[in-house]
Amino acid sequence: MVNLPIYVGTAATDAQFPHLLLTRSTWDDYGYQTSFKLYFFKETGEKVSIGTIKIGKKNQKHGRTLLPQIIQKPLDQDYFSLGQTEDFYKNLKECLMAEQYNSVLRNLRDVTVINGLLDKVREEQVFSSSLSRFLGAQALVKPGLSEDTVEISFSCSLHGSKLSTLCRLKFNQTSNIPGVLNAMVGKNGAGKTQLLANFVASVLGLAERGVTIVGRESIRKVIVISYSIFDRFFLPDHIKVPGTSSRTEYLTKDLRYAYIGMREASKDGGLEPRLQVQPPFRVDLHHLSGS
Repeated sequence: MVNLPIYVGTAATDAQFPHLLLTRSTWDDYGYQTSFKLYFFKETGEKVSIGTIKIGKKNQKHGRTLLPQIIQKPLDQDYFSLGQTEDFYKNLKECLMAEQYNSVLRNLRDVTVINGLLDKVREEQVFSSSLSRFLGAQALVKPGLSEDTVEISFSCSLHGSKLSTLCRLKFNQTSNIPGVLNAMVGKNGAGKTQLLANFVASVLGLAERGVTIVGRESIRKVIVISYSIFDRFFLPDHIKVPGTSSRTEYLTKDLRYAYIGMREASKDGGLEPRLQVQPPFRVDLHHLSGS
């Protein structure tokens, strides 16, 4: 069977095997609910998790992406989709024959297989705010391509200030120092650590609106190394994770984020400094070198 049916929500009671199933996630991207988990059911009925895919529509005004109950031909031309990690496409390819693989992605109107579709939807708000929000998805939009310059602009409110601070950082990968570095200087309590935390949130896709990033697709991972017990960076255990993903998978595949620092989550959900700094740092650096 080349054209496998894709059921949405629940499969029909008389559904034949093999088939695919899309289940909706409650994950919210700035008001957009585009996230689905895709499963493959083998002829034996065995269920295989493929991964997360996000599906949007042209001119979508927030809310859920509505889909038909069963997809057996390409969705309407207003639709477009994007798997959220490289593993999504790898898992799908391992389960299906080549013709089935291409047919499924074309029926879902995936921007990685339909020529010219990416250029048509790249400026859609739902695409930038939801489908390509995280670095894992960004890497799929322009695989293998890299911009020489990464420019990040964002606003944040610093402690003691009534006004927002507009920040603009620019990195040029081909120039000599200082082009590849940005330095921040200020007295204690000025808000340097808070500003850096907002910078990380902006790159990861976890910040509020108002973030502009040029060349973001060339960023492969965000690694934070902090020697302060007062830093405000995201702790991996405190980041909200979609119910369809494990924390480890989400952090490494979707967000592509690693934190090496002197804070850790306490048993009551708060924060506490690490009492023994060196061993945790060595363990973190060991894991990081293998990722």
